[in-house]
Amino acid sequence: MFGLVLVAAGVWALATPLFTGPDEVSQVRRAAAVVRGQIIGERTGPDPVLLVRVDVPGLYGPAAEQQWLCHLGPLVDGAPQEAMVLPRPDCPDLRAVDQATVAADTVQYRGQPFYYALAGAPTLVDQGLVGAYAMRMVGAVLTAALVASAAATLALAARPSLAGLGLLVCLTPAVLYLAGSTNPSSVEIAAALSAWAAVAVLAASSTSAGDVTRDGQGLGDDGRELRSGNARQVDGAAADLAPIDGTPTDGTPTDGSSFSSARARDGAVHLLDEATTAAIIRRLGVALVVLSLGRGLGPAFAAAVAAVGALVLGRTRVGSLLRRGDLRRWAAAVTAAVAVSGLWLAHIGRAFPLPDRPGSGWARALGWVPWYLHQMVGVFGTNDSAVSVWAAGLWGLVSIAVVAAGLATMVRHGRYRVAVAAVGTLVAGVAMNVTAEGLSLPPIGFFWQGRYSLPLLVGGVILATASIGSPAGSTEDRSPRFDLFLAVAVTAVVTVVHVHALVVVTGHLGLAGSKGSGAMATLLAGVVVALGKAVALSAPPISSPAKGDPGAA
Repeated sequence: MFGLVLVAAGVWALATPLFTGPDEVSQVRRAAAVVRGQIIGERTGPDPVLLVRVDVPGLYGPAAEQQWLCHLGPLVDGAPQEAMVLPRPDCPDLRAVDQATVAADTVQYRGQPFYYALAGAPTLVDQGLVGAYAMRMVGAVLTAALVASAAATLALAARPSLAGLGLLVCLTPAVLYLAGSTNPSSVEIAAALSAWAAVAVLAASSTSAGDVTRDGQGLGDDGRELRSGNARQVDGAAADLAPIDGTPTDGTPTDGSSFSSARARDGAVHLLDEATTAAIIRRLGVALVVLSLGRGLGPAFAAAVAAVGALVLGRTRVGSLLRRGDLRRWAAAVTAAVAVSGLWLAHIGRAFPLPDRPGSGWARALGWVPWYLHQMVGVFGTNDSAVSVWAAGLWGLVSIAVVAAGLATMVRHGRYRVAVAAVGTLVAGVAMNVTAEGLSLPPIGFFWQGRYSLPLLVGGVILATASIGSPAGSTEDRSPRFDLFLAVAVTAVVTVVHVHALVVVTGHLGLAGSKGSGAMATLLAGVVVALGKAVALSAPPISSPAKGDPGAA
């Protein structure tokens, strides 16, 4: 999974000209400055300060801005922002740029500096094109690692194929495009995916372990029994269920090798051993730390993951989790990361007050929701190229189908609390666009972009598809044909839209038909198909219940 996402991001990094990503000129200047000790930069005028001045290698000076302007086109139809009339110069020869240090302005100075300290490191080794492309690949590596972490966790879901499809529809063309440019957004989104995946799988196992009665019956959110049978098997051997703190239901002490939480997959109880549980908690901790340190809204998103996670896990399970030493240590690390980010953002807010930007009002903001959803799927550059409305709509339809399949299963199992939490998170993710634009809440001081709410919105998708928690012995979800059909259909659609996105962007940039463009499109198609196969089409086969299991037909 790591390699596939890295290659997909690499295709975008190599297929699109340097400095043409969203705010990429300012992003690379910030990164190159931070690693040279200029954490913020110098004021360029009185408050409100929109730009700061930094000293950077020559490639990131006027040449970078000229490279962006020469590829800039008119705004996509429907974009709510008003475009400024900017000159369109000839494209520079970036290989011939003098690498002497120059002063340059950047709008990127408010966010936490941690991503930039990593992204800018290659420029200390090479100040030319190699360093610039390596900067892009730093974000690609971070994004790929976090997505791979999410995929590894989701493979433990009750229906791994459906959970994998949830992940696949979250990896929109816009996300992979951002991963191939110098921009912290893709890292933030990937960190959120990994965190939500851990919460979802832990929530599903709470049904299998914490909500199973002594005679093997599962309990729904409303406490009613769901018939299951008494088979409790792991690799053919019977095992008692135990809560996540390692204490079995009969109170017998356990050693470190005992099973600590459970998951049910299509007819038999499967247990997560202590090492697997610890790995999930470790992934959750890493993801929340990265999320908290990545961008200005990161601490709020981390708090949302924690709050929704507590809701879907329930008081008893949360208390059991908090008795784990590893979780307490990671909670301390996340708290420290949130505190550091909070101090940074508070300092920036006082030293560099935001410009006054009142909201545009509810009615107008609601009218722009389709645009924000379009952005989440595929609006690129400076909002000057985009996938077609039909392609974005098709992506939306398959996403709805995947989410609906998960929600329907949860409702059948009585998992009402998790279903409501998933829907609520989806609604909150969409509503965030309305409040940000209509009420300037959260107040970011600039116009809103749909991708800013993706760290919250993807949580609803992951919860809906990975928190199913099939009761032990249940047979109603044995639907391999449906899962296979859905996996093939979704993989086909997302592959077409990804390739369409690459063709649209390269065509807009004047690169359609250029040497290697066809190979890039073919490579991207192959990678997306492989992603679909990895997360959905290669899920473990649905097994028959153990002999004697009352759930057997």
